[in-house]
Amino acid sequence: MESAACRSVGGLLRGLYRVIARRNLFYASFNVNGANLGERIHRAKQDTSRLSSMSLMKRMSPLFAGRIRENHRLLSSSSSSVLHESSASSPSADDVHLTAACIQRMKELQAAEGSLIEKMLRLSVETGGCSGFQYVFNLDEKANSDDRVFEKDGVKLVIDNVSYDFVKGATVDYVEELIRAAFQVTANPSAVGGCSCKSSFMVKQ
Repeated sequence: MESAACRSVGGLLRGLYRVIARRNLFYASFNVNGANLGERIHRAKQDTSRLSSMSLMKRMSPLFAGRIRENHRLLSSSSSSVLHESSASSPSADDVHLTAACIQRMKELQAAEGSLIEKMLRLSVETGGCSGFQYVFNLDEKANSDDRVFEKDGVKLVIDNVSYDFVKGATVDYVEELIRAAFQVTANPSAVGGCSCKSSFMVKQ
């Protein structure tokens, strides 16, 4: 009887051992599969996030490209239409100045013209005269793309770029004398000498 009982107990122990081993194997397999499942879920989330970012970039790219093209167009249009204009807010030593008499005379001429188009005073430098170069004044209705525009109190003086090199920092005045009245360049740092009528000058070397 003791031997039978021992065999019975041994059988029970072996059965219990097999149950425990199977349970441990199941848990181990579950843990491995669970870890793999968690990794797959993490990778799937990364892939989804990556795809979402790429989709967002594809949708936003045309908008950014359109904004860049529009800014480029505005900058190009602005740079091509801007004249070289000096104003009182940014004075320079090379600005050409207008005296009060010059401004007053221009306003009188504009009123006398009675035109809806604003007249501007144009100053040009040409070869000739008794000193080699001479100043030429005219009234003009438009400024060209290569003009420099100087404005004071609503009166504009326009000078082409070539002539401007000869009159940088000069002063334009309107002078009334016994024998004549005319616009004159009364001070010109680029000139040395000239005739008494102040219409011609020599260039400073």
